[in-house]
Amino acid sequence: MRIGEWWTFVALGALCMVGAGCGRTSRSLGALPSETDAAGSSGHVTNGGAGSLGGKGGGDSVGAAGDDPFAQAGSQGGPCVLSADDCASAREPQCTGNAACLGAVSDHSQFGNELAGIEGIAAGPGGRIAITGWFQGNVDFGGQSAPLVSADVPSPQEPTGDAFVASFNAAGVAEWAYAYGGPGSQGGIDLAFAPNGDVVVQAGTGVASNIVARLDAQGHPRWTKTWGDGRVRPFRVATDSFGNAWLGGWFEDSLVFDGTVLTAGGDDCGYLIQIDENGVALRVRRLRPVGWLSSRVNNIAVDANNNLIILGEGQRRDNTYAAFVERRSPNEQVLFTKQLYAEREISVLALAVSGTNILVAGNFGGRFESDGQTFDTLSDGATDLWLASYAQTGELRWQRRYSSDGHNANVRAATIDHFGNVIVAGGADHLTIEDTVVETPPGPPGYSALVLKLRPDGKKVWVRSVEGDVLLRGVATNDAGEIWLAGAFAQQISISSTDVVSDAARQGLLLKLTP
Repeated sequence: MRIGEWWTFVALGALCMVGAGCGRTSRSLGALPSETDAAGSSGHVTNGGAGSLGGKGGGDSVGAAGDDPFAQAGSQGGPCVLSADDCASAREPQCTGNAACLGAVSDHSQFGNELAGIEGIAAGPGGRIAITGWFQGNVDFGGQSAPLVSADVPSPQEPTGDAFVASFNAAGVAEWAYAYGGPGSQGGIDLAFAPNGDVVVQAGTGVASNIVARLDAQGHPRWTKTWGDGRVRPFRVATDSFGNAWLGGWFEDSLVFDGTVLTAGGDDCGYLIQIDENGVALRVRRLRPVGWLSSRVNNIAVDANNNLIILGEGQRRDNTYAAFVERRSPNEQVLFTKQLYAEREISVLALAVSGTNILVAGNFGGRFESDGQTFDTLSDGATDLWLASYAQTGELRWQRRYSSDGHNANVRAATIDHFGNVIVAGGADHLTIEDTVVETPPGPPGYSALVLKLRPDGKKVWVRSVEGDVLLRGVATNDAGEIWLAGAFAQQISISSTDVVSDAARQGLLLKLTP
């Protein structure tokens, strides 16, 4: 029995995730047998697509829907019909028959000369993206950024390494990169863009103080704050329209931030910290649902009205493993709370918010209850995938369970694109998604990293998997609907018909996919 683990970079690149072994093999990132590459007509929806962003369609869209995230938008060129997707109903940005709706790899980059990995990725203004993670040795992102060199000397007795944060323009060219070092190990965990283009990053050490820092759009550090200790597990970052930042994670025993002391009062306890643009604490809160023995804040997001959405998990006093989704107003009024129960295991890590849509994804083992529905895995040791879409009121719009057929599957990250489509990243050794089966070929250790795209109504668009020793840690999209995947890999992976060979023991990896 377990809940989702917190992965720490201190393990020198031994990238593990819930339900997955390190270095597991997977399939290639290409169309699966049930999908074809048939092209459609030239109808398309661009710029300010309707529905999920709560606005009216712009650009070439015609007859776009308003606040309904499932309403269809018309197109001047007529509907584009692909066997893998109906582009009109999915509101794809480009339906010209040129690799539209196919999730093809358009670019990839790899970083690090010894050990490196990307843990977090965020999309920002003007098509920019930023990443954070950890490295040993050097890491060179190219472009206008200078190479980063770790100040640590590798030691078999003590894990070492430094944290990094790097920013890229809309074309994927590095603008700047910055490293955070010191005694022992440091590793970037998550980051978010502020409305003015600043980047707020959260990093940890696993044994000593943690780091939260803010850099401006040009990569100049505005401030850096160290806080907490090895009993604090920083995990997620989100920003609001005022430029304030929320930090989330969990702690053991006690937590101190800007003089405020929180006490866990038992097992692990979740925390929420809000800081202003200068890093000064506005709120420091502990979070544990009533009647629970332990809790963790796994993810946080801020919607367009500055409401905070919180995703967490833990264990109740009756020893049931559970997860929760909560939405709070800017003045901390609870707008809705949902609790989800699992008999044996639950890990709910992925959260995405866009317009009126709240998307939650994770994996469970045994019997799982959600909004009056009960799901069971096929065997005691199996884990299945689960995704749900909620309205702002907490009303369930749809939920999907994808069976591993007695095997294991997990979700690490999710995002919602400009058109309301859902993209999730995770892994499985066997998974059935509607008419598509992801199955790793025989042989050790047998595990597939995967990316799944769904329409706003939850219907599958496509599924992609990756062959090789690779783990995907984050996903982001830009206004054109292009998809960025971030993680790490070792040895060799296959991306469509291209083989990518690692130049080091483990390297950071960025993949860019078409919509």
